[in-house]
Amino acid sequence: MPIYEYACAKCGHGFEALQRMGDRSRPPCEKCGSRRTRRKFSTFALHGSARASGGDGGGGHAHGSGCGGGGHGSGCGGCGRPSCAGCRH
Repeated sequence: MPIYEYACAKCGHGFEALQRMGDRSRPPCEKCGSRRTRRKFSTFALHGSARASGGDGGGGHAHGSGCGGGGHGSGCGGCGRPSCAGCRH
């Protein structure tokens, strides 16, 4: 089952809920209990041993599969390292 992100229209609290893919019901807010929640658009992360075709500059993974910075010193979003070089996502 996927984890969906929600935001409360009453208090603004953001939270996550585990739901079946076809379930369109809105869970109540964890903070105030309001049913005025909306599903937020969110991305998903891929984990594994994906490799970039044609070389990725020695980074060890295909950028876009957990990497937050493209290997240019902006940091890896998948593991928190200061760069994507050497991580194994």
